[in-house]
Amino acid sequence: MPKITNEFKTGLMLLIVLFIVIVFVYSTGALHFKKEGYILRVFYDYVSGLREHSPVRLCGAEVGYVKSITIVSDAQRTHVAVDLFLDDGAKAREDSKFYITTLGMMGEKYIEITGGSTGSPFRDVKKPVIGENPFRLEALLDKADDMAENLDEALKNVNKLTGHVDDIVTRKEIDVTLENMEAITQNFKDFSADLKAHPWKLLIKSDEEDTKDTTKADKESKKTKDSKSNIQGISIN
Repeated sequence: MPKITNEFKTGLMLLIVLFIVIVFVYSTGALHFKKEGYILRVFYDYVSGLREHSPVRLCGAEVGYVKSITIVSDAQRTHVAVDLFLDDGAKAREDSKFYITTLGMMGEKYIEITGGSTGSPFRDVKKPVIGENPFRLEALLDKADDMAENLDEALKNVNKLTGHVDDIVTRKEIDVTLENMEAITQNFKDFSADLKAHPWKLLIKSDEEDTKDTTKADKESKKTKDSKSNIQGISIN
């Protein structure tokens, strides 16, 4: 049996280490083998820590990677140009959205491309895309500060209005008004309860009113007859 030399052992160890390094680099996206594809440029105002070689997914399936990230400044604005290398078979549509999102809660950043709507034409790869800016915690905190300031201002206005009301209407007058309203409400409740318990009272009251009306009508009729008699007596004389 031939003896294994130290040189052979060293060479074998180097090959194993080199293989492990290649596998690690490829799995992290830092190494990509030559394959057919195209470049699509996407503009963002903010990339939230996106890095080169980050994966790109279409409908959840990996179809490419981030080739380069460049800051672009002109006379009007400063934004970020992200060049994506996409497989030939990965076609984004005109209404597809380009999101920067995260694998899990604290995972690596990647770009997710939506499939777009049914019937939408494919996007022209020569035209750049305006991507969807990722969520920024700083913007949320700024909005919270603005809301707190607005709420504080609203409370101040309420306090001022309350002070004006106190000047116009005293607390004693308010209490008296409330007591009167409570008394009226209670009287109405008592009246309603009494009618429910004794509905005949309403009928009696109606009969009394009818009797009064009849008596009044008889008196007026009698007065009319007396007046006619007087007029006739005067005519005869």
